[in-house]
Amino acid sequence: MAYCGIVRNMGRFGSALTVFVLCTGILSCTGGKGAEELGASQKTLDAAFQKISTVVKEPKKGRLIVHFITPTSIASKESWTYLDKMEPELEKQNFRTVYICSPEYEFLKIGNELSRQVGELKPKNPVVFDMDYTIWAAFGAIKYSYTSLVVDGEIKNSSREFLGKSTLEKLLGNNFRNISKTASEIPFTPSRIVKCGYLDGRIGNCKGTEIERVYEFTDPRSYTEFTPYLEGKWYFGPEMAWHSDDETGRLSISFAGKEVYMFAKSQSDRSFPVQVWIDGLLPDKSYYGSDMKQGRVMISDGKIYNIFKNMPSTSHTMTIETQSKNCAIFSLEFR
Repeated sequence: MAYCGIVRNMGRFGSALTVFVLCTGILSCTGGKGAEELGASQKTLDAAFQKISTVVKEPKKGRLIVHFITPTSIASKESWTYLDKMEPELEKQNFRTVYICSPEYEFLKIGNELSRQVGELKPKNPVVFDMDYTIWAAFGAIKYSYTSLVVDGEIKNSSREFLGKSTLEKLLGNNFRNISKTASEIPFTPSRIVKCGYLDGRIGNCKGTEIERVYEFTDPRSYTEFTPYLEGKWYFGPEMAWHSDDETGRLSISFAGKEVYMFAKSQSDRSFPVQVWIDGLLPDKSYYGSDMKQGRVMISDGKIYNIFKNMPSTSHTMTIETQSKNCAIFSLEFR
């Protein structure tokens, strides 16, 4: 691991910001003079944490965004232009920003460790962990004005208009398919994740398109849309993420397991129902989880809902459907 602190002028930002770069020996750290070599990755984490804790401990400095970017982004003029355009909204919402650059496959490890340490500080203001848009594109995903907000180990809702979908759609546009191909080159294996709308090697419409195709849960082409953080744990692994925006949406998936859990959250003040079928039929009541009633789960606060338990450990096809136009984000876990 190599470390260097890059201080560069962020366009219209009022002052220069320090960018902590956490890179392997393959990914060189450029843009700064006299880069300091540190032997252990722990030292790079400590350096980033020191910068973060300085902001967190002073409530007058406002809310903090821990913004993850990549070495590629640092060299991209488009990336810095994009970040510069965030400046008016950042100032208006009283945000401070710390930039952490690392290879994509280390994001979760670094993010998990930093979030744990930040939680121990008991920050007076919210701390947002955000991913660079190029990374989410490479993993075959678009964020729609939602980010996981962690305060004292609890996930909160955060509306991020300045990282809204119109900007992302314009930036990605027709290049989305080409960008997503780079995911196969990243030394990271999302082997048990299913991404909505990823059909036959192309990105589909994640705004409520009824996806009738059944995925095998180990589809190697699939990616996650977001990584929720709840109760001190990053939910990344044997799970599926799905985003239903403006319309009723449906997704079918094949699985084998005795229990099914769903992380879901309403992005409005109203709760909404999710209808569930097993093998094309309403589920047997003997398999109902603690949050299931009449084949439906009512979603309100962000938490983990128990859908099924005591299921036969054979292969099943489960279909979930939102019956509301409220925006929702899901993550399924099979045990």
